[in-house]
Amino acid sequence: EIAVEIASAASVFQQRRVFLRTALRLRSRAALPTPPLAQTARQMPQRPDNMRVPHPVNWTRRVVNYAAGAFLLATCLAHFPGLTAPPYPHYDFLKSMVPPWIPLPSSFHVLWTGAAEAMIGLTMITTHSCESAQWGFFLIVLFTPAHVHHYKTDLPLPDGTIASFSLHVFRWIMQLVFLAVFAYLGWFSKDKPERARRRSNRKDQ
Repeated sequence: EIAVEIASAASVFQQRRVFLRTALRLRSRAALPTPPLAQTARQMPQRPDNMRVPHPVNWTRRVVNYAAGAFLLATCLAHFPGLTAPPYPHYDFLKSMVPPWIPLPSSFHVLWTGAAEAMIGLTMITTHSCESAQWGFFLIVLFTPAHVHHYKTDLPLPDGTIASFSLHVFRWIMQLVFLAVFAYLGWFSKDKPERARRRSNRKDQ
């Protein structure tokens, strides 16, 4: 019986020893300070500059982007009377195209759409971003009521003549072409250099 009690006491002592050792080990791990996330990211190995893979540039998209941005910068000149020679026939023609049911003066809409064309065109040329092309797409959609009003009322052109039906058809076709171009640049272009560059920078950080 004494041997049994000694064996049971030894077993209990061994269990308590294992328990205390495990508790001390867990306590020491919990006491260690955890490094902040920024420090951990700083300690991660970064890719050397000579191993970075350059992203290919879609020159077709780049050329179309430059052409669309230059087109917007050229057309915005007609929206500001001080940038063209008097008597500003294009500015007066654009004011007459604004439907009468749109609130605020027609000159206000001509000026803010011209400013929007200038900003979008400049952004497309300098950044090649898809977002600027998307804004250009929506701006062309906003011009649709003006073209419909011009077709219904037969407004005279800047040279004083009346636009023929074939000219209206040509204008609608060109508007669809512009919408397709800006949609291609904004959503359907395969090469998006600025987004690929952002993803690469995030991976290297």
